[in-house]
Amino acid sequence: MISHELRNNSVPLEDQYLKFRLGDGLYAVGIAGVEKVIRIKELKRVFKGPKYLIGKTMVAGEQIPVFSLNQLLGLERLSSNLAILFRHNQIKIAYQIDKVEGVCRYPEVTSTPKGLRLPRFLAGLIADGENIIQLIDLRRIPGSRLKKNLKKIMEES
Repeated sequence: MISHELRNNSVPLEDQYLKFRLGDGLYAVGIAGVEKVIRIKELKRVFKGPKYLIGKTMVAGEQIPVFSLNQLLGLERLSSNLAILFRHNQIKIAYQIDKVEGVCRYPEVTSTPKGLRLPRFLAGLIADGENIIQLIDLRRIPGSRLKKNLKKIMEES
């Protein structure tokens, strides 16, 4: 999946996270489904689908949908050409980010507090020195209905 330069093979895969920035915020995703970090060379607009589906790009001859994590989180729209290429079973999706901070080991992740109304894809919090990192579960984006219709949406655009 992800290149060996990014992974630390001496650390359990479930303890490894790709840490990145969206605006001023720090976020992380579990590295298990991450194939690689890519530069989006050309973004073609997609006219159907949710507002966070900002377009599609070609990666190794394959059309890949590009999702805006900023829009999902209610943040300002990015102009970045950097994205995390993530595999959802048979589907690959690129998630636009600002900057990669690195691959880190976090053996302890705090669950999101009960009673808070948070998006279902926010999976927990990580304390990293003075920083609080929000853990995003990319497997929960998109929802099952969009997963089912994503191929059709991509073909029609």
